[in-house]
Amino acid sequence: MNLGLDERKRSSLVLGVALVALVLEVRGFAGLPHDDAFIAYRYAENLALGRGMVFNPGERVLGFTSPLHVLLAAVVHPVVGHEALPRVMAGLGCVAWTAQAVVVYRLLTGALGRGAAGLVATLLLVGGAGSARWVALETNLAVALSLGALALAFEARWRTAALVVGLACLARPDAGIMAALLAGYGALRLQARVAVPAGVFVAVVLSWVVFATAYFGSAVPEPLRVKFQRTGFGG
Repeated sequence: MNLGLDERKRSSLVLGVALVALVLEVRGFAGLPHDDAFIAYRYAENLALGRGMVFNPGERVLGFTSPLHVLLAAVVHPVVGHEALPRVMAGLGCVAWTAQAVVVYRLLTGALGRGAAGLVATLLLVGGAGSARWVALETNLAVALSLGALALAFEARWRTAALVVGLACLARPDAGIMAALLAGYGALRLQARVAVPAGVFVAVVLSWVVFATAYFGSAVPEPLRVKFQRTGFGG
């Protein structure tokens, strides 16, 4: 009984620290602008206003790399409006930043103990990974989802892990690195049963690929295409 009470106290303490950190992050960084974020906001606003997923009405060009960020902003826009959207989205970036620290604490507690895990999580909360610079972008969301998928996989919640890492890939394509690592780990742990979570992941990612190809004519964002044309594989 006492052990259960102690565990609840620890969980309450972790939650309290996370909430205090979140408040400080929002107060300090939610107003921090980032030019690239406003591309996503423009697409999101046009989508929310019924003009389509476009930067300029009537021009179907895939000019963003984070469909999840655009869709999230499109959901938020009708609630908060044009003026508040950037600050609210940056606030959600702060939520993702805090979530990273909570998940890292959870991941490391078993291996390093509560003290060391708490130290690493605290370093993340105070900006040790540079998270403050990216609160307006999709970066913190992608990292939080990737770490969450890893934690779920370690708990053998494979289908949910596959869903979450699929969403991470829709937040940032380079989350595919985590997806590949989890696929290898899942193949070792599940063997033939890995087909089920793999199907979940493919369904999430493929749904966007099919839509983007039909709507924009290609699932490859123009910024990536231009960058590759300028730099090639060695850039």
